[in-house]
Amino acid sequence: MQFLITYQNFIAFLLWILGFLLFVLSLKKGFYRYQFRQFGWSHLAILLVVAACSTILINVYEGVIWFILPSLLVISNDTFAYIFGFFFGKTKLIELSPKKTWEGFIGGLLSTLVISLIVKIEIYKCYFFIFQI
Repeated sequence: MQFLITYQNFIAFLLWILGFLLFVLSLKKGFYRYQFRQFGWSHLAILLVVAACSTILINVYEGVIWFILPSLLVISNDTFAYIFGFFFGKTKLIELSPKKTWEGFIGGLLSTLVISLIVKIEIYKCYFFIFQI
């Protein structure tokens, strides 16, 4: 099992090469457009899945804060945009979503900026405290 973990990128590359060779060998005259379209869609799906999973794993390995911080900011933005839009909203933002307002958008933006500054200051305090001990 250690071998698979150590050489996982190389093994994945070899499997992709094998799949590409099998694709080329399976090409049939008259079906090129369909086969290349299927090949493109499968690569797009693989890219989206692998990129999303890799990004999440990198965030977790590099530090959980880089996974939690964006989530916290998105949640705070949605929450404060709703609150500001509910209490102060008068001007419609977009016809696609009738309850969205410019006031909610601007209130969510400013609230997210303030929360990000507060979190940044607290993170620096934690790092300073940890490395001073």
